Amino acid sequence: MQQSNADLAVIHVADNVILQHESPPAEADVFMMRFIGIGSIDRARNFARQQLLPRLLASRPIALDFRGIEVCTRVWLQTLLNDAVCMAKGGDYRIWICNASPSVQTSLDLLEIHADGANVES
Repeated sequence: MQQSNADLAVIHVADNVILQHESPPAEADVFMMRFIGIGSIDRARNFARQQLLPRLLASRPIALDFRGIEVCTRVWLQTLLNDAVCMAKGGDYRIWICNASPSVQTSLDLLEIHADGANVES
């Protein structure tokens, strides 16, 4: 199946790629987002602090798999990823996004577009 340009878009934040919408490397730590607690701000915050940010700081590849999630709130995504997007401004941090529905993909795109100094490339 051929992917459209929108499916392969890479968004740059301050010249650093943070969210990549393609297959993650084999050594990536893959997290199933449906088990994080969609809609639970406390669980999103705890996941970001205990799992996501330490792995980013250690330059470990991370993949977030959104399989089975059709929608999620902007606030939940901001709580989960805002610190990571901000960190991207100061380093080469990457998070692979897998199986995001169109609605989730749009929310992720908006999160990055609204980050300070964001620009979009496709």
